[in-house]
Amino acid sequence: MFTHNRRAIDLNGTWKFNPDPYMRCKQQAWWKGEGADDAFFPCFNMEGLWDIQVPGTWKCQFEELKWYDGDVNYVKDFEVPEIPDDHEAFLCFDGVIYSCNVYLNGEHVGDHDWGYSPFQLRVTDQLKRQNRLFVLVNNHMREDRVPGIRCDWNNDGGIINGVKLIFVPQVYVENFRTETRIEGGDAVIRCQVSLLRQGYGGQAGVRCQKVAPGRPDPRADCTEDVSESNTADEQGSAVGDAGAGPETGPRYSEQLPVTFEIPELGIKEELSVPIGGSAHSAFRIPRSALELWSPSNPKLYTTTLTTPYETLTDEIGYREIRTEGTQILLNGEPIQLYGVAIHSEFPGTGRTATPEGIELMVKKAKELGCNFLRCAHYPYADIFARAMDKAGMLWWEEVPVYWLPHVHEEPQKSLALGMLKDMIVRDWNRASLIFWSVSNECAGDGLDRGADKTLESGNYPYWVEACKLVRELDPSRLISSADSGYRHTTKTKWTPDAGDAFDTDIKGEEWHPAHPDEFYELLDVLGANLYVQQLGDNPTATDKFVDMLRKYNKPLMITEFGSMSTTDENTSKGENVCGHAKRHEKVLREGYQACHKHPEIVGTVPWCLMDVRVPMHWRWYNRGSGTFAYGLL
Repeated sequence: MFTHNRRAIDLNGTWKFNPDPYMRCKQQAWWKGEGADDAFFPCFNMEGLWDIQVPGTWKCQFEELKWYDGDVNYVKDFEVPEIPDDHEAFLCFDGVIYSCNVYLNGEHVGDHDWGYSPFQLRVTDQLKRQNRLFVLVNNHMREDRVPGIRCDWNNDGGIINGVKLIFVPQVYVENFRTETRIEGGDAVIRCQVSLLRQGYGGQAGVRCQKVAPGRPDPRADCTEDVSESNTADEQGSAVGDAGAGPETGPRYSEQLPVTFEIPELGIKEELSVPIGGSAHSAFRIPRSALELWSPSNPKLYTTTLTTPYETLTDEIGYREIRTEGTQILLNGEPIQLYGVAIHSEFPGTGRTATPEGIELMVKKAKELGCNFLRCAHYPYADIFARAMDKAGMLWWEEVPVYWLPHVHEEPQKSLALGMLKDMIVRDWNRASLIFWSVSNECAGDGLDRGADKTLESGNYPYWVEACKLVRELDPSRLISSADSGYRHTTKTKWTPDAGDAFDTDIKGEEWHPAHPDEFYELLDVLGANLYVQQLGDNPTATDKFVDMLRKYNKPLMITEFGSMSTTDENTSKGENVCGHAKRHEKVLREGYQACHKHPEIVGTVPWCLMDVRVPMHWRWYNRGSGTFAYGLL
């Protein structure tokens, strides 16, 4: 659902909170009120709860909970001065780690079972003037979650992104998507709009009644069967001319006029949109009349949608991103991505993005000469996405399909696809966002040849479904994965002084693709995490990587490379040992020099911009701190 700039009550700020390792809240149903009759040793007391700031993670707000994983409870009392007539109310969460159960005024209103991504819950029937909201959160890592039982970042927990209560009319704009294509001397802006009526999602069998001409009655009784229909071209994008009506196929019996407008460009068009379905239109203007968004000119246009019941406004940049052979083209021109990888990790707030933290991160990246951020390894906050548009920083967004050998199995596959969809439909109007990434390092040990695999084996059913979903939802961006790379034919062993990862002679290894040819055809850009084993290996590794994937005639990206600077204690062992800052610098320098010899490599992304908290690494404890020093800064 589109939630930006709608009539809203901000629920951020101070909440009540407690860690609940024995799950007493669930056992005693605290949301029913203090001293529930069926409680065994009742222990709920609002006065005894702690204050916590939302958005935020408990691990950064309470020293004693720095390593706590498990159940916690959030409670918020709030007042609604006026409940609008004929409106629906939705609680909107922009991200909770990991799963949560939500109760309003003693009633269960919904659950969400995957972290990071946004979700909305209808609360029209439960809302009062005075309200008490319970959010029960669990952040345990489990094999049936995404990510699974381990990940290479700190497992923060809590309501990490913003929360608000929004009001929408009973017939409302569910969402809209824009895209831009350059066609000769023209720019074509396409817009697709979807409408919903509460209780009417457009599924087959839902019944709806036609109404008299004029302003439709959103509370009309239902009498006719309707079903949703969408038409698409070969690339999966909406097609149509300016002024086009709803898609062909089974028709909705009730439609609503929606006006799409970009005042600065003089674009204003009325679409007839079926309630419970979608319609599209396209607007052709001279390319010279449009300031195309780019890193050097991050121009945003005020864009509005108006129905008889509401007006929505957003700031949108219009630009085209596509590939041609081994190049990435931004607005028709080749672009080289000088990137760096980041985590959503901010000073003092951890996983929670703040305006100050985002500004600092962008400043540091630009000082290094970056025009691109690989945002690992999960959906980021809405405020981050919008800040990238304003800053002119290109970026990559990813679902946490990370080190998962069985993501093709349920429930992991459904969780991953659900998170992917939620991420896309929130951020598909962000001009700065040019990549959807479907996974990171999930190819397995890679000892088997890709040619011996099929799209029916291993994780390939997930990758096939994920790429299909992306192209159906948003064909205007590039699909990639940090899973496209090399594999050796023999196993390697890890030794602390051998370099960043493995002790093996790279020059003597036989290299081969990790995947069958059909996998590479799913992606627009082939990304690989290429960590060298020894100083001096970068030229050989990069040459072998490019030679191996050149036949696919697609742009290549090194989505991770680099080393680490762990401690000065390694000085006595020489500056070329793993962990020494000078070795770190040499590995990076060699990596850049090796990549720049190959025009097929359109992006380089060292890991990573700043040190991050990673408790799985034993080096932590030798350093006596809570960070893992891959950072360039």
